[in-house]
Amino acid sequence: KRREEKRNMEVLKETKLQSCGTDAGTSSYDDSENRFGETKDFRIALLGNVDSGKSTLCGVLSRGMLDDGRGMARSFILRHQHELKRGQTSSVAMELLGFSKEKQVIPSCMQNTNNHIKAKASHNKEFYEIASTAEHRCTLVDLCGHEKYLKTTIYGLTGMGPNCAMIIVGANHGIQRMTREHLGLCCALRVPFYVVVTKIDMCPENIFRETQTKVKRVLRKAARKAYYVKESAHVEQAVNCMTAGNQFAPVFEISSVTGAGLDMLREFIKQLTVKHSHDKLTASVKQQVLEKEEEKKEYKHTEFYLDDIFLVQGVGIVLGGTLRSGKFSVNDRLLVGPDRSGFYRNVLLKSIHRQCVPSQHVYEGQHATLAIKSLGRNKEQLKRNQFRKGMVVVREQDRELLEQNTVREFLADIKVLHHSTTISPGYSPVVHLGVVRQAAIILSIKDRDGNECTARTGSEVTVRFRFLHAAEFLSKGRSLIFREGRAKGCGRVAELYPPENVQLFQS
Repeated sequence: KRREEKRNMEVLKETKLQSCGTDAGTSSYDDSENRFGETKDFRIALLGNVDSGKSTLCGVLSRGMLDDGRGMARSFILRHQHELKRGQTSSVAMELLGFSKEKQVIPSCMQNTNNHIKAKASHNKEFYEIASTAEHRCTLVDLCGHEKYLKTTIYGLTGMGPNCAMIIVGANHGIQRMTREHLGLCCALRVPFYVVVTKIDMCPENIFRETQTKVKRVLRKAARKAYYVKESAHVEQAVNCMTAGNQFAPVFEISSVTGAGLDMLREFIKQLTVKHSHDKLTASVKQQVLEKEEEKKEYKHTEFYLDDIFLVQGVGIVLGGTLRSGKFSVNDRLLVGPDRSGFYRNVLLKSIHRQCVPSQHVYEGQHATLAIKSLGRNKEQLKRNQFRKGMVVVREQDRELLEQNTVREFLADIKVLHHSTTISPGYSPVVHLGVVRQAAIILSIKDRDGNECTARTGSEVTVRFRFLHAAEFLSKGRSLIFREGRAKGCGRVAELYPPENVQLFQS
């Protein structure tokens, strides 16, 4: 009974916070539009081996606190009870960092909070306060480190679209196999990265020196040079290394318990975030965008990819995802799909939330949640099992786009990163295409000259895939990763084969 009462109290608190957020937000739509504008989200993915301190560092950075050495900081980040018991992340967690001109914005509900249950109950309030008061915002995407959760890590890297990655290395463990795996994924997906060496307070001197040597060696294999940031004066140069090219990789040495090196890391993240937003909001860039819009004056297709589905009491179905192109507004008529049967569903966009703040619009490159309701003759009640990750949301005017890009078969130019033997037609790996994740069978393999062949480690070939379960919405040029056990490869979509005489829209 006591547990049920506690749960009911938590639900009441969350509903009150949500109602407060929506009431405050509906009266300040214009303020939210001025804060966000058309600036794209800036995301940093946290990668590294299990027990390297990713979730702990995420909690320390987001809450402006130090860890107690027993997992207090990570308890604010982990989403499930089994994660707290085992101390391992098994899902994708997102935390919002906000920065003002002088310092990092820490919400009042985060300060002096040592109870993770109370902190999770006020999670929406934290996001709302940061998004409402901070001038620059950055999202930390905490990913899994254990090998059995590699598919979740690949999903976070491909589906969440991070701007850069933070490779976490435990000073006491050094470079592990999964660290190399994550580093290779960043190189394959062309995601810029930097290295953070944690737990320097508990590592013996000789082991720490070995770790430094291994970090330099691994970066050298990835065609990078290590740039160690040991003073505040080096932070600006490290930011230039990240934005100028892929020749250098900044390396930070920190401790989440003692706080050594954390100030330089926070300043580095702040300058990266400010530079990203500044580049998008420069007057010259704005002028170029206006000129291009005046010259083209043509309709731009909208593509919103789902990465989460919610069923909110009193609201209905809420779709979370990222808008890759175009623009959505409240009361737009949309199409959502394809479902397992290959159909698209007509819906109406009721409301939009951007980082827990209500908004009238969502622009290209922004993550948002969309509250929808059914349209059509029957106006049936929407259910959660009617939606899945990997679906796309487009405007009603984009029916031709859906007919061209909803496919079960596609051609891809790939490179095999690792396979113990050979790959031949009939091989069926799991293919990751952004938020799409589905098993596909290989129908044919051809070399650069167009001859039938087999593929081995290091081979660059053209492969025709066919999804095993359902059709998906794809686009040419999208990067992909396929895997099966320890076998992996990467590439890009080259050609689509839409089916003929197939009905996609329910009458």
